Amino acid sequence: MLDRAINDLMRVAEAASRKDLTVVPQRVGDPSLDRLSEGIGTMLTDLRKIISEVVGGTRQFTDSSMLIAKTAQDLAECSLSQNAAVEEMNAAIEQLTRSIQGIRDKAQEANRNA
Repeated sequence: MLDRAINDLMRVAEAASRKDLTVVPQRVGDPSLDRLSEGIGTMLTDLRKIISEVVGGTRQFTDSSMLIAKTAQDLAECSLSQNAAVEEMNAAIEQLTRSIQGIRDKAQEANRNA
């Protein structure tokens, strides 16, 4: 009975070392060994839950990171677009200023000639 219990627990431990946490220890009929098997089974179930939660958290983190990166990219594109619009407005204002100065100069010249 002891050999069978040890062999079964070794089977479970070896499966866990291969990342297979689905293998469940068998009951052997001895209260102490069955309690040990049950404890190991509970531990493996809890490990599966923890790993599942970590994977879920990692997915959420990845999704959030991708969203942040996309938002940053969108902001950068908007910033470039706004910068280009500001440069165009500056050029238009400079041209308007030159036009106004030209009109002022011609008006002053017309006043002198009048």
